Amino acid sequence: MRTHSQLVVDVLELLESHGSRKVLSFTSSVPGLDAGLSHAGPELDLDLVAEAIDGGIWVKGTISGAYHAECRRCLADVDHRFAFEAAELYRPPGEVWEEDYVIKDTTIDLEPLVRDAVLLNLPHDPVCRDDCAGLCPKCGKNLNDEPHTHGADTDSRWSALKDLRAQD
Repeated sequence: MRTHSQLVVDVLELLESHGSRKVLSFTSSVPGLDAGLSHAGPELDLDLVAEAIDGGIWVKGTISGAYHAECRRCLADVDHRFAFEAAELYRPPGEVWEEDYVIKDTTIDLEPLVRDAVLLNLPHDPVCRDDCAGLCPKCGKNLNDEPHTHGADTDSRWSALKDLRAQD
């Protein structure tokens, strides 16, 4: 995984002073945030706070940006803004179960936190609106734009049964 230098944050002052805080508020480019039919970024706004606690550095806050998708019902473009909450504990190398959230020397890498928060929260089956009517199964027209009905077409292979019913 490529490390984005802006997302690698120096936390030396936090490691030296238990209970201290550092505001991490900036815009960063994080490419490749794709979840199913939704694609986020690449520009994301991070509004995070890192705090020195027993056992590591607690990072929490909001990650916001925009995503683009195709509606799963009608295939229309969907562009929405999002703001997802994120929180994670970064631990020293010997005390960690999750290798992505490690304090390396005097730095932490926020990229795994950003990726997890965004990819776990993006809609995997986006819709353009809750009441999207979708596409007509017969002709493929967008039912949101062109509500219509089709006549009661009967498959010609069943016409012999229709004739039998008429005889009764």
